[in-house]
Amino acid sequence: MEFIKEYPIDKLKVWEKNPRKNDTAADKLTGIIEEYGFVNPIIIDQHGTIRAGHTRLKAARKLNKDTVPVLIYDFQNEAQAIGYAIADNKLSEIAEWDFEQLDELMNELEEMDFDTSLTGFEEMPEQDFSESNQEIDIDSMDDEMKLTFKMTPEQYEFVVQRLNDFDEEQDKALLKALGYEI
Repeated sequence: MEFIKEYPIDKLKVWEKNPRKNDTAADKLTGIIEEYGFVNPIIIDQHGTIRAGHTRLKAARKLNKDTVPVLIYDFQNEAQAIGYAIADNKLSEIAEWDFEQLDELMNELEEMDFDTSLTGFEEMPEQDFSESNQEIDIDSMDDEMKLTFKMTPEQYEFVVQRLNDFDEEQDKALLKALGYEI
């Protein structure tokens, strides 16, 4: 049986084997919950154990909520519950970003005076890498030169994808110039 209802936080059971580290995400999620409310319920099994939504629970606690919306799902067995919990977290990691489309959407949000930090991309680069024509002459770089950039895993993957046109030596030299240990 599946249904969504308000559930007391103090009656929820944290799944002790949860393999996700989510404290930083919970801090960020508080802003989303404050802006939109609780749009995505916590998924619990028939015994009140959280199977998806530990981050939402932590955020709710930070916001001093007494109850949260939960979807109660009657898993057939523990294997099914564990499999769902892992898949719920992993599948979002597999998806890729279309950075050109993302850049357009972020610009739209900024034009609408929307707080883009709520998207989790507060460190998005101001420059659109998808349109960049800048070149780095690796051969002319000083051996001591080192650049360091902060980037999200998605941005890093984008840069790595762009490097696929280079050969391995140039890739390593460019990554080293960008501040990565090779």
